[in-house]
Amino acid sequence: MKSGAMVQRHLNGPMAIPWIFSLPNSVIGAAYLLLYVLLDWISYIDPFAEYGITPWNPPTGLSFVLVLLFGQRMIPFLFVAPFLADVSVRQLPLSWPLEIAAVSVIGTGYSLGLLFLLRPGTRFNSSLPSLRDLLLLLTVAAISAALVAMGYVGVIIAGGLLPMSDLLSPFLRFWVGDMIGVAIIAPFTLIALSRGRVPKMSLEAVAQILAILGVLWLVFRFAQEQQLQFFYVLFLPIIWMAIRTGREGVTIGI
Repeated sequence: MKSGAMVQRHLNGPMAIPWIFSLPNSVIGAAYLLLYVLLDWISYIDPFAEYGITPWNPPTGLSFVLVLLFGQRMIPFLFVAPFLADVSVRQLPLSWPLEIAAVSVIGTGYSLGLLFLLRPGTRFNSSLPSLRDLLLLLTVAAISAALVAMGYVGVIIAGGLLPMSDLLSPFLRFWVGDMIGVAIIAPFTLIALSRGRVPKMSLEAVAQILAILGVLWLVFRFAQEQQLQFFYVLFLPIIWMAIRTGREGVTIGI
């Protein structure tokens, strides 16, 4: 009851799927771990060296959703999930001491950021009803991801697997990848689960989705020839969705 009240306080309103918040911790945690590993496997594309740092990391966004919706009682799972992903997806690329250190960095870094958001004094609403809440979420995610990226790369350097002179490239890759993961997964899922408000499917919504798919094809079709110079075109359908449907539409578009 106490944890449910805490969740309600941070949502500040009726929940779209109230029964999900009464599930046992073990069920919620097991579902999170399964989805985390699945998302990590799906997004394991173009990894950096043997460490497996990918250009985008949606499991990080899932971790934010888990703690922001279900409270700090779920934080221990943030230490288990990256270890399971390393074992099942990356076949444990680091030695045991380095792996434990890396997992500790990831779990601790994001736990601190999420605990800050959950503080009553922060006045953060997990259902993201205002632009302030969205910006606060992304700001904390950016700072947390930067600290985690620096710590993770520091572990690799300390283990003698990477020279100090090569720090910048994996750091930026890790930081940007985790930020993309949070931006893609967290806002949409938080809004959908806490408020149940997502734009209904319509002819305009179908046209917007087709526009995004068309722009993606254009960008990646000429990626090598134009060196991703068409990438800015992706903002056009996102702006269209923002004007017509607000934050809910943008979260779907992203």
